[in-house]
Order: sequence, then structure tokens, then C-alpha cells
Amino acid sequence: MLINWFGTLGYVIATFVVVYACLKTLKASPSQNFVVVWLQLVVYYSRYWALWLLVWTNWQILNDNHAFFWLISALSLLYLYMVWIEPNRLRIRYQTIDLTQKNQNLDNHFNNNLENNSFDNTDKKPLKIAVLGDIHFGIFHHRSALKRWVLQLNRLDVDAVLFTGDWLYHAGADIVGQMMMVKAINKPCFTTMSQADFEQGKHQPDIIRNVKLTDILPILGVQILHNHTANLDQVQLFGVSADNGAMMARLLEKNAKNQQPSIILTHDIKNLQGNAQLLAHLNERCLVIAGQTHGGQMNVKGVTPKLVKAMTGSRYLSGFYIANYHLTKNTKIKKKTFNTNNYQVWINTGIGMIGLPFRLNCPPQIDVLSII
Repeated sequence: MLINWFGTLGYVIATFVVVYACLKTLKASPSQNFVVVWLQLVVYYSRYWALWLLVWTNWQILNDNHAFFWLISALSLLYLYMVWIEPNRLRIRYQTIDLTQKNQNLDNHFNNNLENNSFDNTDKKPLKIAVLGDIHFGIFHHRSALKRWVLQLNRLDVDAVLFTGDWLYHAGADIVGQMMMVKAINKPCFTTMSQADFEQGKHQPDIIRNVKLTDILPILGVQILHNHTANLDQVQLFGVSADNGAMMARLLEKNAKNQQPSIILTHDIKNLQGNAQLLAHLNERCLVIAGQTHGGQMNVKGVTPKLVKAMTGSRYLSGFYIANYHLTKNTKIKKKTFNTNNYQVWINTGIGMIGLPFRLNCPPQIDVLSII
């Protein structure tokens, strides 16, 4: 009798997941790919059915110790970890980056940075910045997670917070309500804009299309660095997006002549690396901060970097890199060409998720960078 009742409960939970996912899809108001969004939400909310399945398989193991039930139990645990536990494991990563290094010492700087995470340059107080991005307010977003990382940002001893863009993912009509807690951040906030941010609402109903991120973010205290710069303790901060390369090139050229350390904030580093005008003014005193890769979301060694490169075109996954370039007559960038034109790169793994709502070996991350 108990087994029959428990089996019926599984059908009830499965029905609930399907209906609830449909209601959430309607709330997101996707004018395109309705079925795709619905399937994504079915996968997301199947966590409740997976809990039932885990209990059911363990009950079966007690009565019939069959390998099949052990396999189902293991797969249920893996799914629950990827969709429920890992996406809520907010990690803080600390790194020191030296913008005073000379070109010839940049390789040594990278090795020392990995091994010691510190430098002997103590005569200058470092600029501390928190970096996060790819938040994707929307169908996979929970207010409890937002509250947790906002509280964490407020506890950090940093001078500013930098966002790498990609703010929304099927956010629906309640965009402002979902993002309101960002206003509680008690530090100066700056963001660059991704192509998706600029196109937000393009294929949405009028009620969503008329609510623009460019209007919302300044109200929430986030300064948009689009054709603008900011000064952070003698470090010049630039925001580079897909359509402001020419203006940024002029600003970077002026900054390079003044030999001032600079941080270039962008969402997709390929936009910058595909612009010869911008690359010409980068040097060892430049740090490019970007996002977009999500760290692959499911980070499998040896596999994920190749998948990310195939899907996004980026050879970077997450963390610190030394980038280099050589410009030919047709401005093609030759990879693996090491010369005096080096600059430094930091890739953030992001907070949110897109596609399938999974994270594995790649928890949401806030990077705290000490710039010296």
C-alpha cells in the first residue's frame, strides 16, 4: 500500500513540474522559442522529481540490491548537485595582478602570480576591485541567491565593483523588481554592455521592450561605461562594447601616451581582439577584464576548453592569461606570436546560467583583484 502511494506521488510531482514550468514560461513572455524555454524550465524544476526518484531508488535498493537502482541513484545525485548545489556555491577568488611589470618580465609575473599570488611591490596601496558578470536575471534566477551575493559584495574590502555584462535571460516583465536589490550594493559599480544587453526586449512584448537596461542600471547605481571612462585611484577604467571601438581607440591611445595603467572592461573579449585599432594601444600596463564564457558551466578538464572555443570562438576559459598579438598588413592576429605587444587578461566565470541550468566544477564566482 505504501509503495503504491509513493509511486503515485512521483506522477503527481512530475505533473506539477510540467505545469509549473509552463506557468513560468508564460511569465517570462518569450515571443520566440516558447517550447525551448519551457523545456529548459522542466529540466530546472525537475529537481523536485529527482528528490522523489532518489528516495524511491534507495527504497528499491533495500528490497532488491540491483545495479540498475544504484545507477539511477547515482545519476539522481549528480543531477541534484549540478542543478541545485553547485549553482549556489558562491566562491570568492583572490588574485593579485601587477600592472607595473615590463614586457620582458611578464612571463615571470604570470608564474609568480600562480605560485605565490603576491608580489614584492609593497610601496603602493593596491587598487582592489570585485569582478562578476553574466548574472542573467530571469528564468534561472532566485532572489535568495541575489541577496547572498549582494551581501557578500558589501562585506568585501574593495574600492569598486565591475560587471562584465549579460544582465538578463528571459527576464519577463518584472525586470526592475528582479534587479532592485542591486541598488543595495554599497560600493561604486560600473558595467559594460553585451550585445544581448543592447538588444534586450527586441523580440519581446511591448511591456518588456519599453523597459531598457540603459534606463534601469543608472537608477540602481550602476554606471554604464559605454563611450565613457572612469578613474579608479590613478588607474583608468575603460568600457568597451561591440559598437564603440573607434572612440575607445582614441582614448586608449591618449592613455598609452601618458603611460597610465588601465583596465579595459568588456563582455566578449573577441570584440576587442578583432579590432586592430584597439589592440594597437594595449601594452603590459593594460588589464582586459571580460566574461561571456561562464567558465563552460560544466568544467571537464581537457574537454570544456575545446567546447567553449568551438561554441564561442574564445580560447580563454577563466582566470588569468597573458595575451599577445602581432598585427600584419591585413590586421590578422597571429596566435602564439610572442613579442613586445603583450597585455594581461582576466576572465570571470559569471554568476548565472544559460542554456541548461547546470554547473559542475565551476561554481558562481566573484573575483577580487588587487591591482598594483
